[in-house]
Amino acid sequence: MDTRQLITFTHLAHNLSFSQTALDLDYAQSTISAQIQALENELETKLFDRLGRQVTLTEAGEQFLHYAQNILALQEEARAKLATHSEISGSISLVAPSTLCIYRLPQILRVYQKRYPQVDIQLQTHLTTTAALTEMLHGRLDAALILSEPLDKSQFYSQPLEVAPLTLVAGATHPLASRPQVALDELLTQSFILTEPTCGYRKLFERYVQTQGHELTRPMGFENIEAIKQCLMAGIGVSFLPSMAVEEDIAHGRLAALHWADAPSHIYMQLVWPKEKWLSPALNAFFDVIYELHPPLTHNQPDQTITQHQLNTSQ
Repeated sequence: MDTRQLITFTHLAHNLSFSQTALDLDYAQSTISAQIQALENELETKLFDRLGRQVTLTEAGEQFLHYAQNILALQEEARAKLATHSEISGSISLVAPSTLCIYRLPQILRVYQKRYPQVDIQLQTHLTTTAALTEMLHGRLDAALILSEPLDKSQFYSQPLEVAPLTLVAGATHPLASRPQVALDELLTQSFILTEPTCGYRKLFERYVQTQGHELTRPMGFENIEAIKQCLMAGIGVSFLPSMAVEEDIAHGRLAALHWADAPSHIYMQLVWPKEKWLSPALNAFFDVIYELHPPLTHNQPDQTITQHQLNTSQ
């Protein structure tokens, strides 16, 4: 087997489409078929089941995928080790929610791209935390920046970077905006405009309401925080959002913070990556920029995280 066959195999295992894999790799579809056939012949087992146009991994294919990904990762690691004196290049694939893409990532990316212009950055913004963790375990994403309660997953390192306060917010002219204090019973009479149901801080808010013996009645769910803010400014409803997304609008009188003493107060901005992930020079440099601009919360910092990062830095 050769590297090209392994790359073709891992792409096809992800796409489950010969035509899409051919497009991705700029090969003829017949070349994809020939490479997979050669790999199956060498391994003396079927890696894919083909039923008409449907392609699925066999059990052997599922097992081999893990080895193929490891072989390619080790190959990339070897290249990086032998090119320690070269300029950092390559690519990194990241995921972050739109809130961080708007209010935190621009500064990070500006510094990183200025220092490492040869690195290609691929960024996804529309994955849930659960989906992002799955993609990282399958090697399709390198790291994630998330907004959530402290993440406790045995397969991942999670480095808290910032306490992210949460704010109950409404339009500046909303009837509750001038109240010195708002009770939960009053809030439950309002229309709520929240983020999508899988969002960490929405789940935190809904869980708190449930602990008080209540349920939110048909809240509207938006994927885009800017759309939520425009609705609030138009006098529609109440929301529960990270302060970083609304503090400027509150300061300029476009939105108002509602004073609810019992509201959940914060979540964390966290950097997450798989424990078995080898940090390439490009990814390690990205972590360095993040830590420079957002020093880790050392009182919560796992010793393992420090060890893993220092290990990759020293190698």
